[in-house]
Amino acid sequence: PNNVVQTRAKNKNVSPPPLTSTFYYSVIARSILWYLLFGFLHEMAHVGCALVIAMARDDNCTIYAMKEILWNAPGGKLGMVARAFFERRVDIPSVLLSTAKQDGILQILSPVDIVRHSGWIFS
Repeated sequence: PNNVVQTRAKNKNVSPPPLTSTFYYSVIARSILWYLLFGFLHEMAHVGCALVIAMARDDNCTIYAMKEILWNAPGGKLGMVARAFFERRVDIPSVLLSTAKQDGILQILSPVDIVRHSGWIFS
């Protein structure tokens, strides 16, 4: 048996053993699931950032922001979650970000840019 292993190691033209179809499909399925999960988390980074910026507004419109993002989203909460999972997008009304306080980091970047870039920073 050791001769066979050593002979294969010396012969560079020997192909690796074939992958079983079960293993191949499980790798593909796991890859798709990880892609969906991390895509969803990426989109939730946008939502979380928008909620934090909405809390920084003068009128403290956190409840309004949650209502607009989650409950009034096209298709409701389930529609928002499905779009985040399968379309990799969330709809955040720009009115939530338009009148934020202009102090700190908001003097340098607009709230829309912060929300836009929060996804890739999270990723």
